[in-house]
Amino acid sequence: MTIGLANKKHNARGKIRIPWYTLLFWLLPVIWEPRAAWLLPVISALLHEIGHYAAACALGVGVERITVYPFGADMRLSTGLRSYGTDLAVAGAGAAVNLALAAAGYAVGSEGVMACNLLLAGVNLLPVSGLDGGAILLSLAGLLGGSGEKLLKITSFLFLFILWLIAVYIFMMTDGDPSLFVLACGLFVSVFLRGRGRD
Repeated sequence: MTIGLANKKHNARGKIRIPWYTLLFWLLPVIWEPRAAWLLPVISALLHEIGHYAAACALGVGVERITVYPFGADMRLSTGLRSYGTDLAVAGAGAAVNLALAAAGYAVGSEGVMACNLLLAGVNLLPVSGLDGGAILLSLAGLLGGSGEKLLKITSFLFLFILWLIAVYIFMMTDGDPSLFVLACGLFVSVFLRGRGRD
């Protein structure tokens, strides 16, 4: 499924692409969890992506395409020269939105909003290729005059392996509850389906 995305500042129309497997993945919680408990993470993730988009627009960066995956989105910025500082700001904007939402959840006493957004920000800030933390690591390395690609490969493997071990441990300790294990596997697939490095 493809949706047009207005991009007036750059005289172009971007696209939001939602693959069939994303739609299928989103349909499963509706069937399994009719109480709409899945709505909070979906709204938090949507606001996270809006944070990236808003930062790109505010910094004058065109957005050519947004591909939505089950656990996030890949935003293809317009080609052309961009500073590492701009890339750093766009990459960090999503987590900044989640941290602000977590603070708001804490202020109003909503533990669910706080926990969901802290988890979303924390996972996205991991230095893993395809996640915001990976883009932040590359941008910081660029600002310091290096490339960061080798370091990102090492941190990606290390943190994905640790996440997988945690997911397996929790799976075994919760009498076979597959929720976190499925989440971790979906995250791994999502990470490896996304483009690597700078756009």
